[in-house]
Amino acid sequence: AMIELLNLKQKETYFDFLDNKQRLYPDILKLANAANKKFILSPYFLGGVEASLTRELDVYVKGYVSYRPYYDFWNHMIKDPNLILKGVNFFLQDLGSHNLEFLQNQVNDHFDSLYRATLCYVLNKITNEGTITCGTLDKNFARLNRKAVDRIANFEYNGRFAVEMLDWEFLNSQNENSLLLLLPNELYRGLSDTGNNIAEKSLLNFSKIRRFTARKDSKIILACKTRKSMLPLLENKFDVIKFNETEDRIGIIAHNV
Repeated sequence: AMIELLNLKQKETYFDFLDNKQRLYPDILKLANAANKKFILSPYFLGGVEASLTRELDVYVKGYVSYRPYYDFWNHMIKDPNLILKGVNFFLQDLGSHNLEFLQNQVNDHFDSLYRATLCYVLNKITNEGTITCGTLDKNFARLNRKAVDRIANFEYNGRFAVEMLDWEFLNSQNENSLLLLLPNELYRGLSDTGNNIAEKSLLNFSKIRRFTARKDSKIILACKTRKSMLPLLENKFDVIKFNETEDRIGIIAHNV
């Protein structure tokens, strides 16, 4: 059941390449460097932050995803981004003739992995707020621009990261040289064992992560948006960097580096 919950969550997150000007990037880079690890585990791999780290630091990233189209996208990008680019252009040539609901079903159900991969990227760009299998069409196509296509055209794989389907057993086989980089898009619950909010706790699986952090010299970086009510729990477990504060939400980087 946990994997199904993760599937539901990850279909609603972004997987853009990171813009280095974003607020998160400098602090994550600094913390990952300070951790002095050569190997990073990313169980919520979206690609931007992790790929940037492999370019900037002497590290290797093993990324995990629970949503099959993300796996398809990154593995085709690794093998040949030109195929992804051709697929994206195929959809962009005649977006008006495609039924959005039909495409949102096809991204999961189509038999061809390249079709799923390219459609996943396109839907992320044409749906409101970047959702993929839910939401409505952004009629202004605000996120579908030349830059979004150029990111694929200019992508060069550096051989320093890999992407696999998520199985939490990977934590049991890692040694003390690993840095765990957690980057869920939003976090509302999941850090406290209250017996409630089972879906969110299964989603983030902090019981396994806590066992990982109990090992000698293990490190975590958690970057996300969360409700302000979560701050006391986070600050009890991590050092917390705060930014982008609104009335009820706040962006944070929680870490033990």
